[in-house]
Amino acid sequence: MFHFKLQPVLDYRKQIEEQFLSEFADAKRRLKYEKERLDLLESKKKDLITQLESMGEGNVTVADISLCRSYLKRIRDDESCQREVVLQLDGDLEDKRIKLVDAIKKRKVLEIIKEKKTEEYRTNLIHNERKELDEFGITRSGRGKKIEETDNYL
Repeated sequence: MFHFKLQPVLDYRKQIEEQFLSEFADAKRRLKYEKERLDLLESKKKDLITQLESMGEGNVTVADISLCRSYLKRIRDDESCQREVVLQLDGDLEDKRIKLVDAIKKRKVLEIIKEKKTEEYRTNLIHNERKELDEFGITRSGRGKKIEETDNYL
């Protein structure tokens, strides 16, 4: 039976890969959530700008316009902060992707080594079986000649 000496290392690398995959998936979900929040802020900003433009057509007090402008400034500030959050998370996601790819490469190297060692083991096993069969055949054919030689003397 074949025993891969580096199996504990391979198991460890698989575990690390799964951990990085989980972290990558979490980071991707969080980035998606934060992008949706950014889209929502952008949508609110567009709606507010449309509302401000329509205010110019009717009777509006200066206080209402001032309030809308303050709210618009607040949304723009929030949008700016949210863009920074999205950029930060995008960078984090890229770092996690790089770590995941590296972990996959390390695992695959060990799996390739394991495959080669397994194939080497099988080749040696087949070679040894053939060798034993050849020796058995030679021994058997040698016995057959001895029996024939004794029959000739009789």
